[in-house]
Amino acid sequence: MTKHPLYLQIEEQLFCKVKLILIIIFVVFSFVASSELMAKELIIASGTEGNGYHTLALSIKKICEDSISNLKINVKKTHGSAENLELIRESKADLAIVQNDTAFYAENGLLFNGKPIENIRGVISFYQEPIFIVTRVNNINNINQLVNLKINVGQNNSGLQESAKVLLNSSDLWESMSKYYKSPEESIKLLFDEKIQAVFLNSISDDIRSKLDAKELFIVPISSFYIKDLNNTFPFFSPYEYKLDELDVITTISVTSILVARDDLDSKVTHEIVKLLDKEYKRLTFPSDSLISEDHFGMMPLEKWHHGVVTYLGSRANKKGKKLDVYLVYMLLSLLILIIFLIILALAILHYADFLHRFHSSHKLIRFLRNIYLKIVQYKYISLIVAMGLLYLTCILLIRYFEHKWALQNNTFSSFDAQTFPKLFSWLFVFSSSGFDDNLFPKSDQGKLVVSLVPLLGMGGAFAFVGLITFDRVKKYFLEVNGMTIQKVKDHIILCGWNDKAHFIVKNLLHENLDNRKQIVILTEFNHEEGIKKYNLDPMFVYYVKGQGTNRDDLKRANIAEASLVIAISDNSDTDPDARTILKILTAKKYCSELVNCGKRSNDIFTVAELFNPQNISIAEDAGADQIVSLSDMESKIFTQAVRNPGVAVFINEIMTYNDQNDIYSFVIEEGSTLIGKTYDELLIKLRKYNILLMSINIKNRKSNEEISCILEKHKLDSHVITNPLTKAACEYQLHTGDLVIVLAQYEKVVLQALKKL
Repeated sequence: MTKHPLYLQIEEQLFCKVKLILIIIFVVFSFVASSELMAKELIIASGTEGNGYHTLALSIKKICEDSISNLKINVKKTHGSAENLELIRESKADLAIVQNDTAFYAENGLLFNGKPIENIRGVISFYQEPIFIVTRVNNINNINQLVNLKINVGQNNSGLQESAKVLLNSSDLWESMSKYYKSPEESIKLLFDEKIQAVFLNSISDDIRSKLDAKELFIVPISSFYIKDLNNTFPFFSPYEYKLDELDVITTISVTSILVARDDLDSKVTHEIVKLLDKEYKRLTFPSDSLISEDHFGMMPLEKWHHGVVTYLGSRANKKGKKLDVYLVYMLLSLLILIIFLIILALAILHYADFLHRFHSSHKLIRFLRNIYLKIVQYKYISLIVAMGLLYLTCILLIRYFEHKWALQNNTFSSFDAQTFPKLFSWLFVFSSSGFDDNLFPKSDQGKLVVSLVPLLGMGGAFAFVGLITFDRVKKYFLEVNGMTIQKVKDHIILCGWNDKAHFIVKNLLHENLDNRKQIVILTEFNHEEGIKKYNLDPMFVYYVKGQGTNRDDLKRANIAEASLVIAISDNSDTDPDARTILKILTAKKYCSELVNCGKRSNDIFTVAELFNPQNISIAEDAGADQIVSLSDMESKIFTQAVRNPGVAVFINEIMTYNDQNDIYSFVIEEGSTLIGKTYDELLIKLRKYNILLMSINIKNRKSNEEISCILEKHKLDSHVITNPLTKAACEYQLHTGDLVIVLAQYEKVVLQALKKL
C-alpha cells in the first residue's frame, strides 16, 4: 500500500530530527571523553636548582609522568618552604615540598604576618632534615650551656631560624644571647674567626665533616627526652642520630620534609599520585646522607590530610591521619563543664527566687529541673566536692589551652603540655591551698588570670563562698520549715486544716495516675517540729504555711489570690469542728469576693467543705460552700450498703482507689463543646467508644441557685443529679455549659484524650 505523501514528509522530518539528536549526543560524548583524556598539568613548588627539594621534585615528576597518562608536572624553582607555602595560598602551585615545621607554623598563623594558610593539606612524608648546633667548644653537652653566647641562628625568614627560636626559647636562652643571621658559609667563617661561639645548620658539608673528625668542631647533643617534651607542643620534631664513627653517635633534633597540596586539587589525581609515590618510594631521589622513615605518612603536623590521600589510605588513614585537635577537645569539655555549672547556678537562683514555682509543676521540664535542684540540695556535700572538682578541671583545661597557644606564638614549648592530668590536678590543688607552684606557673596573660582566681577555689575560699550563699538560704529554709514564707505558686489548692485523714487526701490528689495534678499549700498549725515531713509528701507539690484558714493574712501567705480551690478540713482538736470549717469557707469566700472586686482575681474561688454532722450541710451551703462532704454520713451509708448488699464495699473501694483498673474522674462541659445538647444516652454511646463509662451528670456544678432552679423547672427535672435516668425528662435532658460529667475510666489521660477527639 502506497503511503500518503504527507506521511512520507512527516517520516523524513522525524528521521532528520533523530539524526540531529544522535549527532549532538556524539559530539557531547566526544567532548566529554576528550576532556577526560586531555592532559592534566600540575605545578610542584620545590627549591633552588640543584638542592635536595628540587632534585626530589624532579624524581616525583618522572615517576608520575611515566606511570600516569595525560599528566604533566612542571617543577617550579623557589627559595624554599616559605615561598612554596605562599604559592599554595595564592593557588599558583598545586603541590609543594616543604619542611613539616614550616607547614605547622603556616597553618597556625605563626608566619606571614599572622595570617594562617587554610588551604594546605598533607599528602606524604619524605626524609628527616637534621638541625645541628655546631661549636668549637668541646665541653658543651646540652643546649642550656649556650647561655649568653653569640650564636648564628640562620637567615631571616628561614625554617632553620624558626626551629632555632623554638629550641632556644624552650630553654629561655633566646633573649639572653647575641644572635646573628648569616648564611651557613658565613657563619662557619665567623665561628673560626671566634666572633661567634655556635651556629645552627641544616646539613653537614664535607668540609665541616672533616673538621668534626679532626675535633676542631663539635655537635651539641639534644636528648631524646628534651625532644619528647617539645613534641607535646610541637608535633613535628623527631630525634636524629648522627654517626661520627662506629662508637661515637650524637643525638640531635630533626624536622621532616613533606609533600603538601592545595585542598581543591582534584581528589582522583591526588589519589593516583600518592598511591604511586607510596608504591615507588624507593625510586624517589633523596639526599645521600638523609634518614628515610619507613612510615611514609608519619610526622605530618597538619590538621587535615587531602581527601584523595584519605581515600587511598582507607582505614589506615584513621590511624595515621592527624588526630582531632586535643586542645579543641579540651575547650569543648571546658565549655560543657561551664554550662553544667551555670545551669546548676541558674537553678539555685531560680529556686531561691521562687521563680520555678510560678510554673505548673506537672510540666515535664519544670519537674526535671526541680528534681535536679532537689537532688543537689539533698546531697549538698557530695555536690560541693563534685562542683569543686569540675571547677578545678575547667581551670586546668583553660590554663593548658592558653599556655599551648602562647607557646606556639612565642616559639617555645609549654610545660603544661608535658604534664599529665593527675599531675596538673594535684599541682592546682596544692597551689590553691598553699601557693606552692612546684616551678610550674603559666606564662600567658590569660593563664595567669585564671590561676590568680584559683585560690578562691581553695578550701577556705570555697567554704567562705558557700557560707555567703548559704547564710540567706539557711534563713529562708528556717522560714519555709516553719511556714512563715509567702508561697509563690498559682492555680493551686489550699488545704485549710489538718486531721488524721488529711495526708491520704493529699496523696490521692497527687496520685501518679492523675495528669492534671495541682500544687497543694497546707495552711494549718502543727504542734510538733516534724510538721508534714513525717508523711513523706512530694516537696515539689506540697508546701506548708503556718496559720489558720480563718485569718486573712495567713490566706494571703498561701496566695489565695491565685488559688483555684480551697478545701476546708475538719480539725479534730476543735470542740466544734463544723463551725470552724464553715467559718473557713466564709472567710475564703468573702476575701476572694473582695479580690475579685479590686481586680486581683478573675473569678470567685471554688470551695469544698468537710463536715462531721450532716445536719450542718444547709448552713455550709448558706456560707457559700460549693461542694460539701459529710464523711460520717457517707461512712454510715457505705456501711449499710455493705451489710445489705455484699460486694458493694469491694466495688466502692475499687472505684475510689487509684490503680490500673477503673477510677472515678470528672470533666466540665466547656463553652463551645460539641457535647452540648447531647442527652444522657447519646453521651453514654459516645464515651463507650473510648472505654469510658458514663455514671452521672451533675447540673448543679458551679451554678447559682437561680440558674439551677430555672434549669430544673424548664426541663421538669426532680433532681440536679442524673444517674441512670428513670424519667422521660431525665432521658431527654440535654447537656448545658458548666454541667459536670462523672465517668469511670482506667486513667485520667484516657478521658483527656477522648475529650480532645470529641
